[in-house]
Amino acid sequence: MRVSYVNLYMIDTETPDPDDLTGESPGDTVEILRYGWSAVEVIEDLWRLVDPDQAARFASFYERFQAQNLRLSRADVDELAALLAPLPAAVVGPLVSRDTWALRAEQVASLRAEAPSIFDHERPITDEVHAVAEALHAAESLREFLVRASRGGYEVQAN
Repeated sequence: MRVSYVNLYMIDTETPDPDDLTGESPGDTVEILRYGWSAVEVIEDLWRLVDPDQAARFASFYERFQAQNLRLSRADVDELAALLAPLPAAVVGPLVSRDTWALRAEQVASLRAEAPSIFDHERPITDEVHAVAEALHAAESLREFLVRASRGGYEVQAN
């Protein structure tokens, strides 16, 4: 899995950032999802492995997110959370074992080509059997972050 060191910030646009002396801040930071961008990077590949139509929907969303300077409005937060909600059920069982969340070793080589953002080609294949579970965990952490943002009526910004 590629590692991205970009954080996601939950922003309260109704409350000014008390540390902003320039007046340029979009609002007060409520919560930070450290390295949250790494989850965004693997979601399309996860969907591609199990549902190409969902992968295409996410790719369209992702392009819009990039065009909006990596900022999610309140409506975008809800839309992304909804795109992520069915992902665990789509992956666990059909792709990875329900008991261990692991791939079979023979799956890894073929899936590396289909989902390059999920796999670290420097790790031995025996370690890579857990790559999908790691990516799924990152995606689920992101979904939970988005649900909290939605409940609070907050926007999300990558930085």
